[in-house]
Parts: sequence; structure tokens; C-alpha cells
Amino acid sequence: MEELLRNKYIQKQRVVETLFRDEMVEYLQVYYIDSLTNDEVYFKSVEKENKLRLIDGYKRLKGLLSSIDIREIRNKYDLTQKEYSYCLGLGEVTIHRYEKGAVQSYSDNQLMVLSRDVELFRQMLEHNKTCFSQQRYVQLK
Repeated sequence: MEELLRNKYIQKQRVVETLFRDEMVEYLQVYYIDSLTNDEVYFKSVEKENKLRLIDGYKRLKGLLSSIDIREIRNKYDLTQKEYSYCLGLGEVTIHRYEKGAVQSYSDNQLMVLSRDVELFRQMLEHNKTCFSQQRYVQLK
């Protein structure tokens, strides 16, 4: 329903600077304008998307992987969020939280950066192979 309503308005973008965790973060905010009244229109889904943009802007500012970066690494290996968490030796919902906008610790970030390297990823997988069925482990290896 919201998607149908969004089609009746003009999408615009603006650069916004917002205080987040004691840091001024600049990010690209998406918003909609009613073409008849020229008023800005609120959509909950757009607000959620903008919040993720803000958090990813903060992550970039701090030198951390963005939610999209994390998803791309995970997809590179054709892993579910839970499987990627297991490969890194993290809790099963950790990657889900990071992809949805939670800010990862520096140490978890470094694990994910290192996992970009195929050989290092294989070592992580080998170290945590007991978290996988034998069949899935063989597929991933």
C-alpha cells in the first residue's frame, strides 16, 4: 500500500548533517514531495531507509564496513547471515543485526574485512566447521 502511495509523489534527495553518537554525520537523505501542495510527505519505510543511510554514514566515518559491504562479503561466499556469523565465530544473529544497521565493534569489523580474502575465509571456516553439517561444510570448502 505504501509503495502505491509513494508513486504519487516526487522523490527527492538532500545532503543532511546529523549528530549521531557524538559525531556529525553527513548522508544522503531521500524524501517525497506532494506535487500538488509542495508539502513533504512522510513514509515509515523511507524513514527506515534514511536511518540506515545515517548509520552507514557513521560507519564510513569510523572506518567500518557499511551494511551493504557486509552483505556483499556474505553473498560472495553464498552464505546465509547465520552461516556467515558462524564462520566468523560470532553469535548466530550478529550479522543480521549488522546488516540491519547495528554498529559493529572494531574487532568484529576486522574479522569481516579479513574474511574478504578467500584463503583467510577458508581458515575461518575450517576453524568453525563444527557449526555446519558435513554436507554444507563440503559445499562451502
